[in-house]
Order: sequence, then structure tokens, then C-alpha cells
Amino acid sequence: MALSTQQISQNYRQCYHFACELVMHHFRKQGYEVDSSHPDVVELCQSVVGHEPVVLLLQKEPFSEEIYQSYLKKAIHEVKKAFFPDVCKKRFVSLNAMETEWLCDETGPENPVEQTVLPGNGNLFTALHHKLSPESYHYLTKILLPENKLSTSASQALLYYFQHWASRVSIKDVEHKLSLFRRFYPDGKIVNTGELNGMDDLSESDIIHSYVNVYLGIEHTFPPYILQRDGEKRAAVLVRFLMERILQIHPETVLEENDETFFIRHKLQNVYRFFHYSTNRVLLNAYPHLIPPWVNSRCQSQYWENREHRVQAIRWLVEKRLHIPPEELYKARISRTEFAQNGLSYMFNQYYNSVSKALAEAYPQLEPWEFGNVPFEFWREENVVRAIRWMVARKGWRVEELPEKYRRKEFTRKTFSEFGLATVFEKKFA
Repeated sequence: MALSTQQISQNYRQCYHFACELVMHHFRKQGYEVDSSHPDVVELCQSVVGHEPVVLLLQKEPFSEEIYQSYLKKAIHEVKKAFFPDVCKKRFVSLNAMETEWLCDETGPENPVEQTVLPGNGNLFTALHHKLSPESYHYLTKILLPENKLSTSASQALLYYFQHWASRVSIKDVEHKLSLFRRFYPDGKIVNTGELNGMDDLSESDIIHSYVNVYLGIEHTFPPYILQRDGEKRAAVLVRFLMERILQIHPETVLEENDETFFIRHKLQNVYRFFHYSTNRVLLNAYPHLIPPWVNSRCQSQYWENREHRVQAIRWLVEKRLHIPPEELYKARISRTEFAQNGLSYMFNQYYNSVSKALAEAYPQLEPWEFGNVPFEFWREENVVRAIRWMVARKGWRVEELPEKYRRKEFTRKTFSEFGLATVFEKKFA
């Protein structure tokens, strides 16, 4: 069954804590005492919870230690291959490293991949021949893994990967994975990122290919220290690539869903942790001109001292959140509740405590009565005249038409009410 976003977030929190307990127990059994808050240990736990079968479980099954334990233990078994348990450092898989554990069957290093791979129309190709779309099957067998390439270590590694991965998921998932391979590696030439080091001067292409390989499952983890140099800049590259190239969605969509597992599911738990598990900060860093810093996050009090920030927030609330054109504000009745529900309660209470005052600061070009009720003392003769002329202009009437409009009962006290001027009519004219 599909769970709600709130249930998935709760699942994630409980699953993460349980994964930490299992990881620490694993270390203690081997005689190692490590700090559970150490960044490398945290990353290991994040990688375990971000393991694909665990992520799928998070979305479908309410948390239960009994159900989740086997999945987490298997994830720990697979993820730990990417770490040196004695010093908690990563070990990375290269497609050319045929002697590593990654290319051995789970039963042990005595069963290398060569014993399970059948070149040409092997087990994998035979199983997928009538299930995959013609495009995906052609790409897999003729471009990504053609028979004449199966003698190379890189191709054997990929074939092993598909054999073991495809046996655990649906054909729909295999199609989706191959569509990603086709999109990012249309010529079938996988970029080897296993030897990169984050402390080096990496190009944007290096950073993107590192992420592609992690996202596709070719590499277990990013290059070491990937965010310890130019962390904010590199994080922005990764997040923009996810939003624009992989998912092709608007970042505000992610922000509004407020899903704590989003960046975990999409293999960016390192970026998520870099910004202290704040979805807003992750997206704000990548899209500073698109993401409001107050949505699902708390701004520092000094932020609101800047009048431009307050005006920007009020206009965002009116135009983007409530979808009210400024010239139609007189029709709406905005309350302090809308400010509170959209993360602007502190700003409103601290600087305005009045909806009309807040709107007046954001839209100085509008008339006071367009923001709601105004004090009766405001209705001096010159203001009354200005309001009636404004109302007639909004109706698109010419002055010489007014007597006829009145005779036809098109110009009545309801006209004043329509424009929020019922009070001035009753008190001044009755």
C-alpha cells in the first residue's frame, strides 16, 4: 500500500534510528568503538537507509523492527563493502577493478563474476528478451553490453550488476533504469569516476558524472571529500542536475511536499546532511532566486529587519501562494491566518500586527481601502471623492453615463459593496 508523505517521513526517522543501532552493534561485534555522531558513521547509516530496497519499503510498509530488520541487515552487508570498517573510510568501486568484492557473488570471493556471466545471449539477455521494449533491449545488448565487449572488465562488471539488480525488481524498474542509462550514456561508454578525489580540482562534468554513477548504482558512493571543497557550489550543481535533468520538476514542488526522504531516495543524502537536513536550505543554495527562505524553514530574526525581505515575502504570499493579482486585493479578505500558515507569523507579529499595514508596505501604489477596512476617521471629503472616482474608473464607466446607470439600477449601494466601500456609503450617504 502507498503511504502518505507524513507516514513516510515518520518511517524514515524510525528506520534511521534503528539502522544506527544495527550499524553500531555491527562495529561493537568486531571490537570497534566509534562515535555514532561521527560524520562517516552518519553517512554509513544514511547510505543504509538510502539503499534502494529500503527506500521502496519506506514508501509502502509502516515501520516495524521485525519487518525492517532483514532489509536493513542486507543493506548494511552491501553498503559496508564501500567502507573500511576499521577507520570508517570509504572504499570505491571502479568498473575496471575486477578483483574487488563488488564483482564477487555474495557467497564469497571464491565465486567471481566470470563464473556467473554467460556472454552473448546469457541468462540476463534471455530473461529480458521478450519483456523489455525493443528500444531498451537494443540499447542493452547492442550499445551498453554488446557481445564483442563482454571480454572487458567494465562490461563484465555492468553485466553482473544488471544480472543481480534486475532479479530483485520489476520489469518496469528495469525499463526505467535503462532509460536513465540511455539518457546519460547514449553511446554506452561509462565514465569511470571511481578514482576521483573530492579534494582535487573537479570540473562540473566530473561532479555530474560522479552523481550519475551513484544514481544508476554503478558506484556505491561519491568520491571522498566531495563536499569538503567548494561544498555549496558542488551541492548546487548536484541538486540542479537532479531537478532539471533527472526528474525535470520545479524545485518549489519538492519544497511544498516537505518529504524528508526525498534527497535520501535520490542518492543525495550527503548534500542533505551538508545543509543540516533542511530541504529549504538545499534548494535555496541551488536556486537562490526561486526558493523563499521562510517556507518549511525558520529565518533568522535579522533577516526580517530588511524591508525588502518583508516586501518580497508579502508579495510572494499574495501573488504566488494565494494567487491574488494586486489590483484585485479589494475583492479578497486576507487574514493573519494566511501569514501564519505560510511561515510568516513571526514577521507579521513583529513588524505589522495588521494585515492592511503589511499590504500597504508591499503595495504602496494601491489605495488604503483596497487592503480592507480603514478607520472611519479616514473618510474625509477628499478621500471619499477619491474612492468614488476610483470605483467608477474600475467599473469602466464614463462620468456622463452615471445618471443613466442609476436610472437602470446598475449603480446602487451594491456597487459600493462590490468594491469594499459599503461603510463609506452607509456612513456618508445612506
